[in-house]
Amino acid sequence: MVGTAVGRSLPGDHLTVDDGLVVLSAVAAAGGYTYRADQNFIIITRNGEDYRADLMTSIQPDDIIRAYDRWLS
Repeated sequence: MVGTAVGRSLPGDHLTVDDGLVVLSAVAAAGGYTYRADQNFIIITRNGEDYRADLMTSIQPDDIIRAYDRWLS
């Protein structure tokens, strides 16, 4: 459910989606961001479509949340 720049992102990791679950809660449940994560660039895949999300975006069943490493300059 949550991947790449998050503390624990193993294939098959799933959270139970309750009313009010947001990206921030899902990331926290997955172990939080790594130190390299770009916390301002989150993508949710919902029904095969990618959407830009923020930390307060609501999560729906079967959503895939991706946070990527930030580019170092």
